[in-house]
Amino acid sequence: MIELIASLVALAGAIFLGLAAMALTRMPDVYGRLSATSKAVTLGATLLLAAAAIYARDPGVTARAIAGMAFLLLTSPIAGHVLGRAAWRAGEEPTVVHREAFPTGPDSDEDVPAPPPQPDHPGNREF
Repeated sequence: MIELIASLVALAGAIFLGLAAMALTRMPDVYGRLSATSKAVTLGATLLLAAAAIYARDPGVTARAIAGMAFLLLTSPIAGHVLGRAAWRAGEEPTVVHREAFPTGPDSDEDVPAPPPQPDHPGNREF
């Protein structure tokens, strides 16, 4: 029974990792790719470590898997944020802005192109 539970958890983790791989090709810009992959990889790898902890039944392996899960859950969002900030500072503009962020009118239901780059954008500065 434990093998079945561990297998199902590992399968769920593998599915999330597969979705992260698909997101790399489907998202239009670096920010979408970072958002989708950082969340999916964090959850997928955490589920794989949970499956290893369930299947092993060894306190040492379980402790290492829990430590790995905690490390992933604490560092992966930070890494995604740092990469997104680096892309922003390098001048990478978003390709699409959601209608709720920049509404174009009272009845606007469509996403709009991103606004043109601003001259004071951090990516336009020289260091």
